Formats: sequence, structure tokens, C-alpha cells
Amino acid sequence: MMHKVVVMPLRAFLSQCLNVRYLNKKQLLVVSLVCAVVAVAWLYTFSHYQAVKQQLSEHKSLVAESASILTRFTDQEIRLLEYLLSGDRSSLASYERTKLDLLASIQSAKALTSREPLIQHQRIASIEQMYRRWLKDFAQYAVGVQKDSDLTAAEKSSYVSKLLLQHTGKRHADRMTVLLNEYLKSERMKIEILEGNEFALMGLMVLLCVSFLLILGVAVIYILWQCKHDYTAFYGKLLAAIEQVYLGNYGYHLDTERNPEFKPITKAFNKMSDQLSVLDNAQTGLMNWNYLDRMSHEIRTALNGITGALEIMKVDKVDDEVCETMSLIEEGAGVLVRIVNDVLDLSKIEAGQLELDFQTMNLKNCVESIFRLSKVETRDMSVSLELEYDRDLPLYIYSDEKRIKQILINLINNAVKFTERGSVKLAVKKHNQTTEHEECVRFEVIDTGIGIEPNQISSIFDLVGSEDRSGEYQYGSSGFGLKLCHNLIKLMSGNIDIESERNKGTRVYFDLPLIQGTLNVPEMNTHEIEKGRYQGKKALVVEDNGINRIVAGAFLEDLGFHVTFAINGQEGVNAAASERYDAIFMDMQMPIMDGIQATSIILQRDSDAPPIIGLTANVMDDDIHQCINAGMVTVITKPLSIGKLYGVLVTVDI
Repeated sequence: MMHKVVVMPLRAFLSQCLNVRYLNKKQLLVVSLVCAVVAVAWLYTFSHYQAVKQQLSEHKSLVAESASILTRFTDQEIRLLEYLLSGDRSSLASYERTKLDLLASIQSAKALTSREPLIQHQRIASIEQMYRRWLKDFAQYAVGVQKDSDLTAAEKSSYVSKLLLQHTGKRHADRMTVLLNEYLKSERMKIEILEGNEFALMGLMVLLCVSFLLILGVAVIYILWQCKHDYTAFYGKLLAAIEQVYLGNYGYHLDTERNPEFKPITKAFNKMSDQLSVLDNAQTGLMNWNYLDRMSHEIRTALNGITGALEIMKVDKVDDEVCETMSLIEEGAGVLVRIVNDVLDLSKIEAGQLELDFQTMNLKNCVESIFRLSKVETRDMSVSLELEYDRDLPLYIYSDEKRIKQILINLINNAVKFTERGSVKLAVKKHNQTTEHEECVRFEVIDTGIGIEPNQISSIFDLVGSEDRSGEYQYGSSGFGLKLCHNLIKLMSGNIDIESERNKGTRVYFDLPLIQGTLNVPEMNTHEIEKGRYQGKKALVVEDNGINRIVAGAFLEDLGFHVTFAINGQEGVNAAASERYDAIFMDMQMPIMDGIQATSIILQRDSDAPPIIGLTANVMDDDIHQCINAGMVTVITKPLSIGKLYGVLVTVDI
């Protein structure tokens, strides 16, 4: 009852106040304290009420026992007199039963008064003492006389008459009756007092409950009033915001509301406003991009004239000083071309006009070509370039090679520019994203340069102007490098981040989705095939079909390969472990061990294994994907031709 009446309403009320926040902290504290005081008072009154109720029950039980003692004593007297006057044995039996019941009632009354004041217990003890004296002095003696068989009837009648005339039993009986009546009177008075207390406490509990509900009612009325006020204010703000958007102020936001009921409306409106702003910016960006496109055309035309003139001048013999000046002009023209390209690409992205060209690409060749180019550009600097490439990466991935090169060139140039002495490391590895649980390719550019101040890292991808080394980081040679890299990576569904410490170095890393690519190999015409091109190279053909082994071996020998054969995957694994080959051709379905399993074992045992090219009659995409996932660089579908074989060898660059 207490839980339902007090605790649950109070908890629900406080929870509502805390969630909706209609009451400030001071008001909430006052309401909570008042409710707590009322609740504590109710609990105290309830406990006192329970105690009074328990006492009342005990006293009523005591009155009932006392009345039972009086009734049974009177009945016992009557049964005794009947026996004495008539000698009837049934009256004697009734007398004995009544005596036992009366003694039990006295013991029960004594137990009930054990927790009462001592005087109450003493009264019951006095009644018991008087009763036992009556039994001893009168009742037991009279019964003994009546039972005595040696006496004649006349003698028994004479003895009983003398006992009755002496009034000994009657004096004890009257005294006991007086004590019982006095005791019953006092107990009934106590019961009246306790019943009054019980009624008063019940009224007080009702009053406290009404007070508690009244406090909650006042708070609810206040909350309803505040709710009406909030609704009116919110819809006023909403109408004003709609008017702002109507007037062209796209991107206008409503303030976050404290009321959770308004949050979905606020969120939906702000999202709509942002979308309108994006559409407006896209239209503006498209106009800017068209302008920049025309401007870049003019700049490129002028630069073409400058670089063309420099090429003509190089034909003539000039002295070293003039040649150095021409090289500086040519280098400056190249920088200007890169600036124009960066600005144009950035404008295309912001205008939504940049289109990515996703194709199957050789990731390793792409990374190594960028590394070689950077080595050439830094050959006269005090900076060493390092490359770390994860061999667990597939050879071919599906991505935009041009944009990956553009991003890496920008990041490496940026790292080299601010590393006077030390090293710049390019690392490419396989990485598992912990949130999406997807594999990706992680590119890292780590330098030992001047680093970045901690307070600048958060705004590192903002479009800012060029800065010097005195305290701030310059984003590439044009000032657009990292901003362009950031936008390109986002466009390619990747993410980029920076870790840096001033005067210790910087680590820039970005992740791109790892989508394994399938190499599409063109079939070469007969006149395009250069026989003997691979003279001195070794090839391993793992094929269980004898005819297919002969055909593949003949084609490879025409191209100059020294060919070794294996008739199942297990023999292929053993052959690859015992000798070094330049290329391995692996059939997919074979006895003992198939090509998929054999490929996996070879690549696990040898991190620098030669390219493995699949041979299969299966043309289903699932089968081809199994081969690629096992580590094969590509798959040639049967029937085999020398044109297909030569096309693969040229594409894989064996």
C-alpha cells in the first residue's frame, strides 16, 4: 500500500520533471523536499497506526479470555453444586473439564499480559491465585467428601451442609468475580482509548495522502501551464524560422529544444534547411566551377606558350646560368599547373561535378611508381624516403588509380617540404576497421619534420592560405593539398586523419575500402605476339589433364619459358617449394588437392611467391572470385590460346 500510494507517484513525478525539465533546479528541490517530508510523516504515522492496531487486537483478545474465565468459573460452580447435592458422576466430569479449560484460559491471559505493564500481569496472577485457593479450600475438599465411600449418605449430606454453611467457597468465589469484573472494566476502557487513537491516526494518514496529492496536483497544473507556454513559444519560433527560409536564408537552424517532444520537429526542420543550403551551394559551386574551368583554360594556354618556348630554347646551346634559369622557369610552370589542377578539382568536388573512374588497378605498381617518382624529386635533399608494403594485400584492387596517385603525391610532397633532415615513410597495409568490421587499405605518410601544433590539428583540413614554418603548417605547395585530399578520400568512401607532435613529426593516414579487383586480360592477336620474349624464364604448370598440360607447355615454350609440370595441387606445392619460378599456372579442379588450396599454401609459405595465374573451365563469377580470393592474380578461362596466355603475361608484367 505504501509503495503504491507514496513511492510510485513520487518516482513518476520526479522522473517526468527531470526528463521534460519544466521545473528548474530550485523549484524541483523545493517540491522534492516537501514531498519527502510528507512521505516521511505518512510513514511514521502508518507505523504508529500499525502499533496501535496491534495493541488493540491484543487487548480485545485479553478481554475475550477474561470473559471466558468468568463464564467458565460460574459454570464450574454450578457443576460442583450439582455433584455435591446429587452425587451425579456426569456433573463431576463436566466440573473437571471446565476446570481444565479455565486453567488454560488463565495461562493464555498471562501470556497476553507478558508485554503489558507489570500491574496487568499481577492482576491475572491474583485471579489465578484466588481461583487455586477456592479449589484447595472448598472445591477439592467437597469433592473428596462426596467421593469417600466409607461415609454413609447421611454423613455425606451432613458434611456438605456444614461446608456450605461456613461460606468458605463463596467468599473466594465472590472475591474472584470482583477481580475479574474490575479487570474487564479497565481493559474495556483501554480498548475505547485505543480505538480513538486508531481513528485519529487513520484520519491523519488520509490527510497526509490528500496533502501529497494536492502538492502533486499543483505541480502538474504548473507543468501544464508551462507546457502551453512552451508550445506557444516553439511554434512562434518555427513560424519565424520558416519565414527566414522563405526569404532565402538557407541553413537557418532552430535552437535545440529542452522538450523532447519538439526535438523531432527541430531535427527535421534543421535537416531540411541544411539540404536546401546544400542545393543552393551546389548551384553556386557549379557557377564557380564553370568560371574556374574557363579561367584554367586560359592559364593552361599561356603556360603552354611558356613551356613551348623553353623547349625551343633548349635546342639552342646556352650557357649554364641561362640553362639554370630556364629550369627554374620550367619548374615554376609545373608548380603553377599543379595549383590550377588542385583548384579545379576542388571546385569540381564542391560543385558535385567530379566523377571518379573506378577500375581494376595494380596497387603495388601504383605505389611503387609514386615512390620512385618521389625518390627522383628528393635525390638532392637531406631526406630519405622509405617504403613499407604489406604483401598480404591483393595485387589488384578496384579503385580510382589516378586519384590515389594524386592523394599520395600531395601527402608525400607536403611531408618532404617540412622535413629538412630525416625521413619520410610511405606505408601501405591491410587494415580492419573496428566499427564497420570491413577490410580496407590503409595508406600512411610518416615524416620526422616540424610537426603541427595540437590546437591546429582540429582545423587541419580547413581551406586556409599558405603559412610559413615559424609556427604553422602549410598544406602542400598550393595551400589546397590536404583539403583536396580530404575531399577526394571522402568522395571515395574513405576517411583521413592526422597525428602529430611539434618538432617530432607527423603521421597522416587514410583508409579506402578494399575491393578486390579482377584483372581483365585482352586476347592478343597473332601478329602482336613476340615469341621468345621470355627466354630464360621458368614456368610451373599445375594441370591434371594431360592434353591441357601439353597445350599449355607448348604455348609457353614458344614464348621462351622453360616449363615444369605437376599433375595435382600437392605436387604443385612441392614443386614451388623446391625451385624458384617466374610464373605459376594453376588449374582450379584437380585430385588430391585442388588449385584453390594449393594457391593458399604456396602464398602462405612464401611471401615473395611468383604470380599465380588460374586456369579453369568454369566461367561462373563465384568460381572466378574464389580463385582471386585465394590469391591468384587473374584467371584464364579454357579453352586456352596463345593470345590469351601472352595477354596475361604482358598485363601481369612478368
